[in-house]
Amino acid sequence: MATTAVIKPFEHESSASRRSVKPILFIVMAYFWITLSPLPDMSELTSDTGWGASSSALNQIIVLLMAGGILASLAATRAWKLIFQQRLLLTFILLWFTATALLGNDPAAGFRRMMFVVIVCFCANAFLLVPRNQADFTFTLACIVSIVVGLSYIGVIALPVRAIHQATDGLEASLAGSWRGIYSHKNITAAAMAMAVFIGLYIASTGSKRLGWALAIGALLFVLFSGGKTSTIMVPFTLLVAWAFERFRRVRGLMVWGILIVANTILLGSALSPTVADTLTSLGVDATFTDRSSIWRLSIDAIEQRPLLGYGFQSFWQTQALFDSDAALETWAVTAANAHNAYVEAMVNAGVPGLILTLIWMVYSPLRNATAALESQNDIRLTRLFLRIWLFGLFLSCLESAFYVNTGPVWFTILLSVFGLGLQARSTLAKNDALPTAGKPVRRG
Repeated sequence: MATTAVIKPFEHESSASRRSVKPILFIVMAYFWITLSPLPDMSELTSDTGWGASSSALNQIIVLLMAGGILASLAATRAWKLIFQQRLLLTFILLWFTATALLGNDPAAGFRRMMFVVIVCFCANAFLLVPRNQADFTFTLACIVSIVVGLSYIGVIALPVRAIHQATDGLEASLAGSWRGIYSHKNITAAAMAMAVFIGLYIASTGSKRLGWALAIGALLFVLFSGGKTSTIMVPFTLLVAWAFERFRRVRGLMVWGILIVANTILLGSALSPTVADTLTSLGVDATFTDRSSIWRLSIDAIEQRPLLGYGFQSFWQTQALFDSDAALETWAVTAANAHNAYVEAMVNAGVPGLILTLIWMVYSPLRNATAALESQNDIRLTRLFLRIWLFGLFLSCLESAFYVNTGPVWFTILLSVFGLGLQARSTLAKNDALPTAGKPVRRG
């Protein structure tokens, strides 16, 4: 990817550079951001369909072909040497999550889903290495995000039954009126559009101001009309924290860890402690956080029963075993799709060790990499994009299970930010049509 010398991402320096935009980049980005079924019909879904019923052979074949395509593109360059730089950590995560999947409630399905996650991680990491310069990377982001935002607005105007939650939806009819765009749920839409805001700001900073600001403003309005309260609050909060992160080096760790600890203490405390719940209520806050507290209580009860190994990767929620359990007689939460908290979800899937490994991968390592990246001579605009998306992903994960998701834009884009911060910290952006090279970041000043 190119250095800061590239001002306008859509103006390449040569015909060779123009030819370097690879179709595989659009395919990968489109798969995760546009998905295979945009504007889905939600009227026929039910809450008692298990994970196994959602398996798609066609989806698996497409993902394997896509991974093969990006692998072939990467193998033709020297950049493949930079793939999965934190190999030891990722190996530990893979082995532990795979082991718990094999020992979980549904070993075959858990193992298959875990392998799918590995492929998603590979695609996200390779996506950063295949572009020959930063302009190619920016051009791909701009095209796909423009399509997503544009299709979502077209859906709202021309096909509202598919782009806005309806009272006839099979699930959560109470969301009627909330914009969901091309995705199946307003929370996914809100998170994706929030990330589109950050991408739009990045595009504006590279020289394409009109397009960038149009995307940022259009995406922000969509977040508001989606009714996604979490993402609506998180967008300005993330921008503020990212601004402080860049300027106050000594308190970066305290800032990030402190926010996560305080937020999760309050959120989970609202589910477990009547005192915390009463205090929040007295402050005018919904102490159930849209009834997530019921899900958190069920999750924590489940974790207490299997704290070491968990229940296997994606082998607890929406399974027949859970539907037939005693808990089904006590709480509606057995119908939930996930724990609505990525840190709790990690423990449900892979026990306390799974949480620790996740925190190292998602919080500790990117925190160090972000610090190094900000002190390097790599493009600050690109580092800022990854920083904002990473922070947003961490904060969003306090209320949504954003990690280890097989499809959709949110997890894929969080992975881009995590791997991107690693590359910005340890490698040098390619100049013009050259390839990225490994090396220690050059400190400023």
